Amino acid sequence: MREEARAGRQEPHAARRALEERRAELSLEPAYLTRERRLRDVQALRRAADVPFFRHGDEILDLGEAHVASALLPDPPASNTESVLERQRGPTQPRGMRIERHRAGAVARLQAAGAAAAATLRLVGARLREGMSTADIDGMVREHTAQQGARPSQLGYHGFPATVCTSVNDVVCHGVPGPTTVLAAGDIIAVDVTSELDGYHGDTCTTFFVGQPSAEARHVVETARRCRQAGIDEVRDGARLGDIGAAVEALAQAEGCHVVREVGGHGIGRRMHMPPHVPHFGRRGSGRRLRSGMAITIEPIVTLGGPGLIEDADGWTLRSADGALAAQFEHTVLVTRRGCDVLTL
Repeated sequence: MREEARAGRQEPHAARRALEERRAELSLEPAYLTRERRLRDVQALRRAADVPFFRHGDEILDLGEAHVASALLPDPPASNTESVLERQRGPTQPRGMRIERHRAGAVARLQAAGAAAAATLRLVGARLREGMSTADIDGMVREHTAQQGARPSQLGYHGFPATVCTSVNDVVCHGVPGPTTVLAAGDIIAVDVTSELDGYHGDTCTTFFVGQPSAEARHVVETARRCRQAGIDEVRDGARLGDIGAAVEALAQAEGCHVVREVGGHGIGRRMHMPPHVPHFGRRGSGRRLRSGMAITIEPIVTLGGPGLIEDADGWTLRSADGALAAQFEHTVLVTRRGCDVLTL
């Protein structure tokens, strides 16, 4: 009887522990905010009338805005001076934020979108040459994306004026294509392509050499490529976001490089940017736990210099403050029970 009574007393405790574990499973790690940026700086959701998108359903501009409850923050005044760092910086992630898990039908569409983006990126890589402008690259992406029956996801995104990001040499990310940016021998260029096909998005990026690279260029590009793979190798059902970030950062530091913290990966699916934010730095065992069916991007940006960034007058292009070379590689991956499937090979 004493044993039965003891068992009876333990049952509520066991149930409470199970509930606490479930709550812990649903909670997200705290927001990544710099000392200079506080919660009061985060923008609320904009009204649909303010959104420069082409179709119904695109009212949420980016992941950072998607993570802010409009009931908690005042509606901001209209402004065209919002910094790209404010648009793309690691977002706040409230507890209980739902991360979509894709079923078989959605997975097939994700695979198709990923294949479309990868095919466009391969085409660009095959045609890159000295003397080509980044506007020429934008034209290629426009044409090839349309040929596949897809739409360039980046065009018009938060007002972005092009179909592709072209980041040359010291440009960390979000380089805007233009006719005056002409590729020269020895340059490196990160080409970031995102395609929407049948309502789903695929996102991928590769840094290419133009002609013969310097030893420094080869080192930063190869390190960035290996960092992407190190992050991918951590992805599996039950892994945590901190595992990805820790693996990426450890490899970059071992190679004498710096991982850009202001911009990270993201969930992807019916929107280009969805929860969760995927930082490329962190601590093992921390952050949201991944589950099979989730789709995310792994896209570390690595530089040879320090952590500072500067923004061009176009409001998009981010450069390393010290002029150091930067490189980026990206894949869209689907979490599975055994690991992950890369959708943008």
